[in-house]
Amino acid sequence: MTTPSPVKSPPCYRCGQPIVEAHYPDGRCPPRQNRRTGKGIVLAVLGVVSAPILSLVLAVPGHQIIPGTPGPSSPRIVGHRPDGPLQPMLLACKLFYRWKATHEPGLLTGALTDSLSPRVPEKFSSRLRGELDGLANWTRVAASVHGPKVVRREHAIDTICAR
Repeated sequence: MTTPSPVKSPPCYRCGQPIVEAHYPDGRCPPRQNRRTGKGIVLAVLGVVSAPILSLVLAVPGHQIIPGTPGPSSPRIVGHRPDGPLQPMLLACKLFYRWKATHEPGLLTGALTDSLSPRVPEKFSSRLRGELDGLANWTRVAASVHGPKVVRREHAIDTICAR
């Protein structure tokens, strides 16, 4: 004589587990089992172990991690960025003038980002930010980059950058 197999209850619509067998008597779903706990612990331990080793390797003078990449013996200078309070403002103005020549929207976004630097002098920062932001908005909205409001903002930025 064979015994009939027990009938399982349908799965819960919230958690997917059988309603009768896996749930609490008052109908609450069981707590979720986090299956990635072990992976998280392993990654944390590896991070703690590898961070000091990597900092020691990078601190050794003359060491190249990847052969052929520029190191102390072969410097590769992309651009000189001298420090100073006017440097981000000068970069913003240079990007604005490049935008004026090409009308590429990424240059205007870069100029706006440079103008947000805390190293821009206070007497220029708010006006420069406002004019660049307004210019970026008008060039997105306007059908032409030669509209009267765009030209007015360009002249205002020219005046700020000339100082």
